[in-house]
Amino acid sequence: MTSTTTTSTTTTTTTITIYKKKLYRLSATTTVICCYVLSSFVIFYISLCICALKSEVDINFWRDWLEPPKN
Repeated sequence: MTSTTTTSTTTTTTTITIYKKKLYRLSATTTVICCYVLSSFVIFYISLCICALKSEVDINFWRDWLEPPKN
């Protein structure tokens, strides 16, 4: 009776330990994916702002270039 109880407790402890390791691994993977997605959004937003500023500068440059000089 005692040996069966000990085996059952050991199996339960091992299962909990394996579950925790899988949970930690899943948590780390989720954290990495979230960081990757956030950094992708940040890079996309910065590049969008740079493109907007660049196109605005280009528009002003071409507007000045194409307008006839005022006398």
